[in-house]
Amino acid sequence: MAGVPSRLTSLDFFQIRESIKSYLRTRNEFSDYDFEGSAASYLLDTLAYNTYYTAFNANMAVNELFLESSTIRDNVVKIAKLLNYTPTSIKASRACVKVQMACQLTPEGTYPNYVTLKAGDNFVSSVDNESYAFCTLKDEIAKVDQITGIATFKNLILYQGNRLTYNYTVDNSIIQNYTIPNNSVDTDLLEVFIRPSEQSQEIDTYTLAKNVTSLDSTSRIYFLEEVEDQKYKIIFGDGVIGRKLITGEFITFSYVKTKGLSGNGCKLFYSIGEFTDSYGRLIDPNAVRINTIQNSRDGVAEEDITTIKYRAPRLYSAQYRAVTEQDYETITQMVYPSAVAVKAYGGETLTPPVYGKVYIAIKTKSGTELNAATKKSIVQNLKSYAMASIEPVIVSADETTLNLKSFVYYNPNLTTIS
Repeated sequence: MAGVPSRLTSLDFFQIRESIKSYLRTRNEFSDYDFEGSAASYLLDTLAYNTYYTAFNANMAVNELFLESSTIRDNVVKIAKLLNYTPTSIKASRACVKVQMACQLTPEGTYPNYVTLKAGDNFVSSVDNESYAFCTLKDEIAKVDQITGIATFKNLILYQGNRLTYNYTVDNSIIQNYTIPNNSVDTDLLEVFIRPSEQSQEIDTYTLAKNVTSLDSTSRIYFLEEVEDQKYKIIFGDGVIGRKLITGEFITFSYVKTKGLSGNGCKLFYSIGEFTDSYGRLIDPNAVRINTIQNSRDGVAEEDITTIKYRAPRLYSAQYRAVTEQDYETITQMVYPSAVAVKAYGGETLTPPVYGKVYIAIKTKSGTELNAATKKSIVQNLKSYAMASIEPVIVSADETTLNLKSFVYYNPNLTTIS
C-alpha cells in the first residue's frame, strides 16, 4: 500500500513514536502540523505504547517457543517433553538409624513376639533451628528378644518429608488427568496402587515405565511427566502400550512431599510415631532409644532450568542408550541427581588397558564420598542403559587443593580511603 512505512525495525518507544510522526508528515494533511504542541501528541503516545507492548509480547512469546531462549520453567519443561525428557524431581534426604525399645511383660510373664511401626511421619529432627519431619514408607516389624525384652530396628531408613496419599476413581466416560496435587514430590518414592474397586482388598502395584520396547497390553506400568507449577501427572497405558484402566477401578498414589536439600545434615532424631507390640499395646515413648548410623544426606533440589536445557538434548541424542563416554556422563547424572559433575572414560585409555569397562568418577553436590551401597545402586541403574559387553565401574574422584597467593596492586592517588 502506498505511503505505508516500510521500516519496521524500531522497537524502542521513542523510535516508534518518531516513526509514526515521520509517516504522518508524508501526508499532505499533516505536512506542516505541530505534533508536539497539540492534543495529537497524546494520540501518538497511545499508538506508540500499543505498538511497543505488542512488539514486546510477540518477542517474548516467540522466545518461549525454543528451548535455548525460553525462560519460564513450564515452557522449558513442555519443550523438553518433545525430546522425551522428564526433569528430575526434588529428592528427599535420607538418614539411617537404629531404634531400640524395652517391651513390657504380659500378665503371664512373657514378652511380646514383635513390635510394629506403621508407615508414616514417625520421626523429627532439626538443622539450624528448622524442624523437619522424617517418614518411613512401609510398616516395619522387629522381633523381640525373649530374654532381654528388647526389640531392635536395625538400619531403619528415614526419608525427610511428609508421607501423603491421594485417590482417584477411574471414569473412562470423561477425559481424566491423574495429577499429584502437591508440588515438591520425590518421584523416586512414588508408589501407585490400583484396586478393582474402593472396597476391594486385591491390589496391583504399577511401576514406572522407562522403555516401551518390552511392554505389551497387560503391562502394569505408568508414565510420568511434569506439568504446571512443578506438579506431576501420571499417564497409564492405552491397551496397546501398557494396560488400560477400567471404569470403576480405584487408584491410590502414595508419595513424599519433601524439602529436599535443606533437610540434609540432621543428626539427632526423635520419635513421634506409635510403636505397638504383638498384643496391640503401645510402647512407652520413654523406652525408645534412637542411635544415628548416618546423618541425613542426598537431599537435592528439583532440576533447574539451566540443567534441563543442558541435559534434554544430550539425553535425546543418547536415546537412553549408554554407548559413548558422553552418554555415560549424561545418563549417570540422570540416575544420580546428587552428582554435580561426572567424568567417564574407557578402560582402554588406562595403562595397562582394561577392555570391556567404563570408569565413572562422580563429584557430589555435598562433597561427600560415595559409599559402597550408593556406588552399587548407581551401577545397577546404569546396567539397564549400558551395552551388554560393557561393565560400568564407579571410582573415587581425585581432589586437588589449590593454595593461592594473591598480590594486590592499587593506586593510592585514586582513593582517599586509608
